[in-house]
Amino acid sequence: MLKERAITTMVGVPILLLFLFLGKTFFFLLVTVIIILGLLEFSCLFKGFEVKIDTFLLLLAGIIFCVTVYLYGIKGLRPAFLILLFITVIKMIFSGGRFSIKSIALTVFGSMYIGLSLSHLILIREINVFGSLFVLAVFLGTWIFDISAYTLGLMFGKRKLAPKISPNKTWEGTIGGFIITTILVGCFWFISPLTFFERALLGAVIAIFCQVGDLFESKIKREVGVKDSGAILPGHGGILDRFDSLIFSAPGAFYFIKMLLLK
Repeated sequence: MLKERAITTMVGVPILLLFLFLGKTFFFLLVTVIIILGLLEFSCLFKGFEVKIDTFLLLLAGIIFCVTVYLYGIKGLRPAFLILLFITVIKMIFSGGRFSIKSIALTVFGSMYIGLSLSHLILIREINVFGSLFVLAVFLGTWIFDISAYTLGLMFGKRKLAPKISPNKTWEGTIGGFIITTILVGCFWFISPLTFFERALLGAVIAIFCQVGDLFESKIKREVGVKDSGAILPGHGGILDRFDSLIFSAPGAFYFIKMLLLK
C-alpha cells in the first residue's frame, strides 16, 4: 500500500507541476480531466442507490463550469448557471419520466460539488502573475494538512472528531494539522504578494476547508456504503479520495486570496 502510494505520488506530482507551469490551456485541460474522472466516480457511487444520476448531464455540467471560467474567469460562472438551469429544465421536460426531481437534484449537486469547486483552481491560476504560485501554495497546503492531520492522529489521537462519519479522524490530528498548516503556509515566501500573517491566515483557511471536504466525502461514502470512491490511483483509492480536501480548499482559498488582494 505504502509503496503504491509513493509511486503514484512520484508520478502524479511532476505531471501536476508540469501542466501547472506549461500555461493556462494545459492546466485547464488537466483540471478538466480530473473533474471528468471525479464526476464519473460520483456517478458510480450512486449506481446501486435508489436515486438515479443522469451521467450525461453530470459530465456536461462539470465541463460547462470548466469552459466558462477558462474563457471568462469568474464572470463565466453566471452564464454557466443559466446554461445549466436551461439544460436541466429541458432534460426534465423531455426525459419521459425517467429522471425524477430527486435524480436531477443529485445530478446538479454532483456537478457543483466537483465541477464548480475544482474549476476554482483555474480561477486561482489567473488571479495575477503569481497565480501559478498561488495554485502551488493551495496544493502544498492541502497536502500538508492531510499528511500532518493523519500522522498526528495516528500518534496522539484519542478524541474522535466525527465517529459516525469517519471513525479514524481525531481532534488531536485535526488541531495539530491546523497548526502545522498555518505555520508552514505562512512560511511560503514564494507567494510574496502576501505578508507572513496573511499567508498564515491562508493556511488556516485551507486547513479548515480541507477537514470539511474530507469529512463530507466520508459522509457520502458512508451513505452509499463504500470504502473508497474508486481505484484509479493505486494506494490512494479514487480521484475523490485524493482530491476530497481540495474540492473545498480550492474555492475557499480563491475567495480568501481575492479578499486579501482587494484590501
